[in-house]
Amino acid sequence: MRSLLSLITLAAIVIGVHHFYAQSFNPKPLADELMNDPILNPNHPEIQDGARTINHVQDEAEMKLAEGKRLADAALSTPEELAKRAKDALSGSTKSGNGPQ
Repeated sequence: MRSLLSLITLAAIVIGVHHFYAQSFNPKPLADELMNDPILNPNHPEIQDGARTINHVQDEAEMKLAEGKRLADAALSTPEELAKRAKDALSGSTKSGNGPQ
């Protein structure tokens, strides 16, 4: 009985050691784990969502900046310049450089 218990213990140790080394030297699980890490994988869905959000915010900021520049330009213009720009915009002319864009 004692030798049977020793044999089972030895088998369990051998199986455990084999399993440990099989996992340690198999690069596939580690590679899969690294590819699922959002910090290391630029194609990870979380990174892609963040990139889309950043692009969306940047586009909105650029539109607001252009609108602000247009409003600042209009605020600094004389009434005659504004009338000329309005006339140019209605005729489709861009001679003044400030026509429809």
